[in-house]
Amino acid sequence: MVIVWRAIDHHFHILEAAFHNPNLHWNFAGTDANADTLLWGCALAFCKFELKPWVSTGVAFGAAILLALMVMGVRLPPPHNPDFVISMEHLLPAVVLGAIVSCPSSLIGRFLELAPMRFIGHLSYSLYIWQQMFLGGPGHTLPAALGVAAAFACAYVSYRFVEQPCIALGRRVVLRSAGKLLVAAPESE
Repeated sequence: MVIVWRAIDHHFHILEAAFHNPNLHWNFAGTDANADTLLWGCALAFCKFELKPWVSTGVAFGAAILLALMVMGVRLPPPHNPDFVISMEHLLPAVVLGAIVSCPSSLIGRFLELAPMRFIGHLSYSLYIWQQMFLGGPGHTLPAALGVAAAFACAYVSYRFVEQPCIALGRRVVLRSAGKLLVAAPESE
């Protein structure tokens, strides 16, 4: 449905006309144009399949390379329809993830289990939050290596001193609430 909406809005400029806002012309920053990226991952959660290690690795590498080429603007074989290209850019991350999850013993799965990769995985949400300040958007002026280092430093600090204490607090609150429910629940005989 999101793919259809994106194509319709691209061709008929519905949001731009409805809100009299030229900034909404061909704007793919909005949730309405990006929801399918999340929805593909949600749909993937319902799929149960196993791939052989070599198939998993091949599909993951192939989809990742195709995605990288598309994001870099490399013109691939037809169709050259921008709606198709953008839809593929939203689908391919789920294909990569699905290929990896379907066979944890594959080359990529084993790589992601290495301690440094697990550490990055723990920091992933904080990195997601901080990377834009140092690496993305107009006006970032840090060299790339310094931007990556700054993003990692801020991500670690916020993970260690914000995320972890909040998670611990949440667990205590849930356990305390669950304990109160157990005490208040009448015993069945």
